[in-house]
This record gives sequence, C-alpha cells and structure tokens, in this order.
Amino acid sequence: MIQHRSSRRRELRAIGPICCTRLATLALLLVGAPASALDPTFRVDQFKHTRWSTEDGAPNAISSVIQFPDGFLWLATNNGTFRFDGLSFERLKLPDFLEGKGITANIRAADGTLWLGCRDGTIAAFKEGRWKDTHMPRGPGPRNQVTSLIQTRDGKIWAAFGRSSNGLAWFGVGAWHIQAASYGLPNGFVTALAATGDGRLWVSLSGTVQVLDRGAPRFVSSGDELRGYPALATDQSDRVWISDDLGTRPSVANPGLPSRIRFYRTPAFKRKPRSFFDRDGTLWGFTPTDGMFRIPKPRLGGPSGDDLEPVQRYSGHDGLASDSIQDGFEDLEGNIWVATPLGLERFRASSIAIEPSVKPRAEDELSMHVDHAGAVYFAGANGLHRANPGAAPALIRPGLFNAGCTSPVGEWWSPSGTSGLLKFSHGRFTEAAGPALPSPKSKLSDGLFACSWSNEGALWAAAGEQGFFHQKDRVWFPARLQDPSLYPAVSLYPDDLGRVLAYNHYGDLTRIDGQNRTTLIAGGRHKLANITSFAPVGDAVLIGSDAGLSKWASGKLFTISQERIPTISGISGIVSSQGQTWLQTRNGIARVPTSDLERAFLRRSAPIHVQMYDFADGMPSLPNTFGFHGLALGGDGRVWIATRGGVAWIDPKRLPFNHQSPPIQIRSLHAGGVSFDASPNLRLPRGTRDLQVDFAVLSLTNPKRNQARYRLVGVDAGWVDAGLRRQAFYTNLAPGMYRFEVIGSNNDGIWNRTGAEMKITIPPTFFQSRWFTALVSIALILLAWALYSIRVRHVASQITSRLAERASERERISRELHDTLLQGVQGMLLRFHVATMRIRSEPEAKSELEAALTRGEQIIETARERVKGLRYLDSPTGFRDAVVGAVAELEIPAGLDIEIQVDQATPPPNALVADELARIASEALRNAVLHAAAARISVRLTASSSWITLRVVDDGVGISEVVLERGEKPGHFGLIGMRERASRIGGKFAIQSAPDRGTEVSVTVPIRRALRERGRWWRLLLRRP
Repeated sequence: MIQHRSSRRRELRAIGPICCTRLATLALLLVGAPASALDPTFRVDQFKHTRWSTEDGAPNAISSVIQFPDGFLWLATNNGTFRFDGLSFERLKLPDFLEGKGITANIRAADGTLWLGCRDGTIAAFKEGRWKDTHMPRGPGPRNQVTSLIQTRDGKIWAAFGRSSNGLAWFGVGAWHIQAASYGLPNGFVTALAATGDGRLWVSLSGTVQVLDRGAPRFVSSGDELRGYPALATDQSDRVWISDDLGTRPSVANPGLPSRIRFYRTPAFKRKPRSFFDRDGTLWGFTPTDGMFRIPKPRLGGPSGDDLEPVQRYSGHDGLASDSIQDGFEDLEGNIWVATPLGLERFRASSIAIEPSVKPRAEDELSMHVDHAGAVYFAGANGLHRANPGAAPALIRPGLFNAGCTSPVGEWWSPSGTSGLLKFSHGRFTEAAGPALPSPKSKLSDGLFACSWSNEGALWAAAGEQGFFHQKDRVWFPARLQDPSLYPAVSLYPDDLGRVLAYNHYGDLTRIDGQNRTTLIAGGRHKLANITSFAPVGDAVLIGSDAGLSKWASGKLFTISQERIPTISGISGIVSSQGQTWLQTRNGIARVPTSDLERAFLRRSAPIHVQMYDFADGMPSLPNTFGFHGLALGGDGRVWIATRGGVAWIDPKRLPFNHQSPPIQIRSLHAGGVSFDASPNLRLPRGTRDLQVDFAVLSLTNPKRNQARYRLVGVDAGWVDAGLRRQAFYTNLAPGMYRFEVIGSNNDGIWNRTGAEMKITIPPTFFQSRWFTALVSIALILLAWALYSIRVRHVASQITSRLAERASERERISRELHDTLLQGVQGMLLRFHVATMRIRSEPEAKSELEAALTRGEQIIETARERVKGLRYLDSPTGFRDAVVGAVAELEIPAGLDIEIQVDQATPPPNALVADELARIASEALRNAVLHAAAARISVRLTASSSWITLRVVDDGVGISEVVLERGEKPGHFGLIGMRERASRIGGKFAIQSAPDRGTEVSVTVPIRRALRERGRWWRLLLRRP
C-alpha cells in the first residue's frame, strides 16, 4: 500500500505543473507554431474516433475539459478533478474545502491560475502550489451550481450559475461582485459566456444575448432574434456566432456583416449547449440531447437571410457513447475531445478515410478497377459504385457485380450472371453476350470471374475451370493457355502497355501481347507458393505471395522474403505512385519507397524503410483477399483500399503529420512503499534501494505510438526503450547521487530530446556511511594486528621454549661435567699430590710431578670457567659481571675510561637474552679497546615499556664508510657475529659511526622477547617512569 509521505500542502502541489520539466519544452509549446486542426474537407465519420469509458478508467459525468501547457488534459467531474495523459486517468488530491463537492467548471487563466467551480457554488483558485477559497458570498447572491467560467481581456474572472436571477458574478480586487439587475442583466438562466478580443463580455440567456462593453456599467442587448437555449462561439476574426433552435449564424451585433446572413441548420437545444471554433475556422457544436454537429469554415453571407444549409452531424447512431454531450475541447495538437456522462471521446486526424457508402455484405468481398479517366469502380454484392477523382463513391447500379474492366474507348464492362456481361457507357447499362459456358461443375466453374481488354482491342474473360476466353469480331474463342480442368482461370489484369496478365489457380502467370504468350511465373518451376496479388509496373511485374514480395523483370525473378520484412506478409494489393509502393498486407497498409525496394531486390543487405497504417490510423476492417487487387490508384492520386468492412482511401498528398514535439513530465516517484511528488532535486530516505519513477509523454494524438527512452545516470549504460510502459524500475541501488532523464517522441517520431530530468539523492545509512566503512577498516586492521601479535607471541613462545630447552641441556652438561669429569680429575690430582709427597728421594721426579699437578690445576680452572660459560646469565648484575670480566681479560691502555651501567629499573631478561647481550657488549668493548683509540667507552643497558636496549659508545676514530656499507671487515667476523647474536634473540642491531666522531653499537630487543617470564611484560605498562 502506497502512503503519502508529503505534507498536506505538498500533496496539493502535486496537481500543479510539474516543475522538473525543462523550461525549453514549455517554451517550445508556447511559442512554437500550433498544430493544424482537423482537415475541414473530411467528414466527422472520417476522423479516427476513440472512446474511453469507465471500464477504461475514465471518470463519468465529465462536465469540462481544459489543457495546460504541460500537456495533460484536466477533467472536471462530479467525482473531483482528473488528469489524463492519453493512456491513464489520475484523480488528483483536492483540499478539504473542495472534496466531495463535485467540480462543474474549470478554466486556466492567462496568468496560469487554475479556477474550479463546484456544484454548490464554491469557486477555488490554484496557483504556485497553493489553493485558495475565493469565498463566494452567501445570502441573496448566487449560490447554485457553477455552470461556466470565463476570463475577459481586463483579467476579470466571470462565473455563471444555475439560477434564473442574479446568475452572473465577476471576481476582481480579491473579491466577488454579483451582477444584479442594476447592471441591466435580465433575469433568466445563463446558457453560455463568450469573451472577445475587444474586451466585451457576451452572455446568452433564454431568449436574449446581452453584451457588456469593456468598462461599461450596464449590459445591452445584441439585437438577435433567439429561440430556445443559445450557445456562443468566437471565430478567428473575433466574431461571435449563435447556435439555437433557429440555426447557427453570426450575431447581428458583430461589425462588418453582409446584408444577408447565412443560416446553418443545427439541432434544437433543449438544455445548455456548447460550441467553439477550432484553429482552422471550423465550428463544432455539442448538445445535451442530440450529439454533436460540425460546420466546416462557415460563411457569413448567403443568398437570403433564411437560407438554411445542412451541417455534419454525429450522434450515438454513428458511434458516440451518448447523445448527451457536456463539453467539447480542442487540444494543442488539434484533436477534438468530447465529454459525455459515460466517459471521454476523441476525434483526431486519420491517415485512412472511410467511405461508409460502400458496404459489402457479410462474407462478401469487393473488387476494384480503375478506368482510363481515373474513376474507381467497386464491384460487390451490394452493387456497383464509382468514385470519380476528388469525389466520394456513388451507387451506379444495385445487384451482384464481379471484377470489371475498361475498354480502350472508356466503356466499363463487368461479368454479370452466369456467362453474361454488362457494359456501362454514357450513363446507361446494356447487356452483352459472354462465352458459352456449360453447366457449372463446381464453384470454380460458376460464371465469369474477371475480364480485361488488350491493346489490340480484344476482350478477355476468365471462367474458372472453363479456362480463359477472348472475343474477336464479337465471337468468343477459348484461349488454350493451359488445360483449364487442371489450371482453372482466376484473374485477368491489364498492364501499363495494354497487355493482359492472366493468372490461373495453379500459380501460372502469363503475359498476353497479341499473339505472343510469355509465361512469367510457372507454378511448377518457381517457388512462389500461393500468389496473392500481382501488379504491373512498366515492363516488370510485382508479385505478392507466401514467400514475400517478388519482382519479375527481364526474365528474372527477385524476391524479398517475409523474414526480412515481417510486416509485409500476406500481400493482397499492390500499387505504385510518386516514388512510393503501397502494399495491402494482413497487418495493414505498408508504404515503402520504391527506390528502397529496387535496391533490396538486388542487394540482400539493403535497408528498407516501411511505414505502416493500420487500425490505429483508421483501417476499417481486415484486408480484402479476393481478386488479387485489394488496392487501386485513383486518378486524383488517392490509394483506395478494399476491406471486408468497406472501402477506405489514403491521400498521399494530405497525410496528417504531427509536428508537435511532445512535453515530457516526470509524474512521481515511489520508494519503499512511499509516494513522492516529482521535484528537480529529490532526497530519498536513508537506506532506499528500490524505486519506481512514473513519467508521461504528452502527445495525445496517438499515445500508443509515442516512444519513450529513459536512463538513470550512474546505473544505465545507455538509453532504455520504455515501449508502452511509462514507468522505470530500479533495484539494489547504492547510496549516492543519481540523475534520472527521460526523452520521448510523438506518434510521428518527432522527438523531444530535451525531455525532463530529476536529480535523486539516496543518503547512506550508518552501516553504509564512510564512518562505518572507516570503523570497519580500523577494526579489520586491529584484528589483523591482533592476529599478527598472537602469531608473533606464538613464534616467540616457541623460540623461548627451544632456548629454554637448550639452556636446560647446557646446564645438564655443566652439571655432568662438574659432577663427573672435574670431580674425577680433581680426585686424581689429589692422589698425584699424595704420591708427590712420598717421593722425596728423587727430586727430579718430584719436580716433574709438581709441574704436572700445576698444569692439571690450570686445566681444572679452565674447565670450570667453561662449565660456568655453559650456564646463561640470569640477572642484570650477572650481565654487568660478565662485561666486567671481559674487560679484565683485556689489556687496557693507560688513560682509557670504561663505564659500565645497568639501570635499576631494567627487568631481569631471560638467560639467553642476557647472555647474548653480554657477549655482544664484550665483543663491542674488545673492538673499541683494540681499534678505536678511544679515551672513553660507555656500556649501558636500559629498558622501556617496549624495549630493552644495549648501547656501547666510544669517542674513538670511528669505522670507515666502506666497512659500514658492507657490514663487515674482510677477514674479521666481529660485526657479523654481533649481528647474528642480535637476530638470534629477535633484536635489531645497529651501528653508527663517523670519522673521528666515535662509534655507537646498539641492540634493541622487544620487551616481551627479553623477559624471563611470559605474560608479565604488561606489568611494565603500569610501571611508573
């Protein structure tokens, strides 16, 4: 269920002109050349008549029709106001003070204000999105139904009411003013209002017409004699015409009238009528009881004042839904709209004009033939009709007629009866004998089917299974073209050079030229199954068949298949004229440039432009399929069409063409079950993903042939053809800025490429916003960092575990060496010492044993040092002692100051780290003492919340740039060893040096790797600095 999201005021704005239509479109409509009105030479029944009833969605009881420049028709009805785009009706939301009151009149003022009149006398104005109750005064003033609204040149709005007194008021200076008797307006029901360009207001009442000059204080009578309920209409010369029971004529109050006024007989009006002039000067009248009438360009003068002339009338018998007409209106494209209690009807220009005088009977089909004077003959069960050039068909003789033919001297011949012929010459029919035929054996033997005259003056006849016959010296002879029992004769037709084309039931087409017989199409050899039509064109023949359209020329057959042009299937008539070839097909009438056909016969890839005319263009019925000639070209250039429902024609010189570029409107947008009014910039709710855009192509001539294309910039790669839909659907839209564009064309392909557009903004939800994306990105980064940290800790744990295993193993080896080897050697030395004490008599042996014992003690001391080296250092103090011990082993030059410092806040590193740092420090001290020539060397071990750092700094000569770049000195491995030891404990080794500025060796180890106990590193974060 669609809800209305907009406020009350916004709902009311929806019925105004939609502002997102580009101004160029509106300017085109306002300043462009107006479309032509309906052709005054056509009768009403020759226009295309279309009805919309309540079953089609039309409202009933339509009282008034107007059109705004946006292209919509606005309908005032008993059920409110409706808007119509040619395809669908839309009921508009009205303000509360108008709802349920019934709209009886509406006009569009010069400033664009919409005025509505109601059944209870309320009159409202709508402008710039706001409604206003104009507050018609109550009391003795007019408070009955508003019957008419009109605006005069001075800008006043006049309203007529359904009262017999005080039935007229005008609006000005912000208030209504009642035209009472003091203004000289007689009592009576106001039936019509008219305004002329000189500022005068014309008011018709029962029995009189009153005129109020601009600025005059009182009405004056027009002086016209009236009868019944008069209607008023203003022509292009600003003259007012009156239609009443006496007829239709100009008012005598018009200036410059001839001495004798011409009257036109129009229906008597029992209630209020309506009338107007279209833009070409034709008068249209609409009555509440007798349908409508039309006077093409009425003339002012006549031979006598009471001369009455017939007018065109159209009522329910002719196709109107109702004889009761409430209003009539001409739109911007020249279409005539008629409002009835049962719906809405339209009369528009038709490419195909119907001639209702020629009506075939049921199951009967017409045949046509053109004589040498260009007159077209129609033969059928309802008689023989003839249409002279420029004239309508007229009945010549009733009865049954088959196809006819014209003699070289202009006589019309037609088969009649079983074997006879009728000749029509100089307005008289005479009978003539045909070939003697035996009793018919079948329907194909039943009489003569066709006739034709040859260039040598011979009359030919086709008699079905009896074959072809020709007459010479009034004697009939059979023409043995083929065996007639096998090849029944069907059709005869003359070509442009007087030769005769004969066609039989088997599919053979033969050209007869005197004694020469040329088989153009042999049914057994050519693949033209079921020839349905043929027509000579010069020395060639165009042939329609189930295979498509073919051309026989110079002994060759060329074919355009139905697959190439599907619309030309089922050809039953062919004519060519003025560079155009016309084809009657099962889809309608096709017009094809002859040059296109010529190229297409020779080249398969050649393009073919086809213009179709079908039921929407006035085609009365299905095409004729009898006689192979469903089309005929009259002497006036009209293409005559034989159908099962009657005869029609197309005048190629007067084909209607709609030059009006259609207005394009974006009507509304629907998203998430909410309806939004169209606006140039529309912001939708957050999270909108799906939307529907409703639009309109407002050419009302033939809306089903209008074309529309749309695109959503940012989504669609190109234009999307809408077909008959006037909606666009989009799903799964992401947040962002979009621009919806729509263009369209009218029924004749005139495009409005400016079209209409609407910018659409879809804000993101929090989960679609950049903030959310940033938060998710940060979360993913933190998660990745956490996973990385966990991995690093896991690897570090594995390394620490392995180091612990190695340390344990070294300690075990140290214990074993201490407890076994060293103790055993110590015991052995003691025993040697005892033995030495006993050897007193041999000084040399004793001396040697004492020397051996001394050496053994040295070995034991060295072994103890090595066993001690197997155990890792387990405290900062141990680190310092190890470094001090390394210093003690060196020969320290005089004047060299060595400082060894371990910060008290440094936590005890694990054994491996402490040992490796001590060895790195020892190696760096050794290098500085031996090579730096320094005066001062500083060794410092510090810790922070993240790192344990070792720095060895001297102020010596420094290290050469070559050694720094290479990271080692050839033949020396001190730098390499320090770097490897730092990498082993996960630390970063760095060395900085400059000539004569000393050297700094630093190692930084992550605190988590360096601490003895895993999981305790976080305590450093809480440590006070």
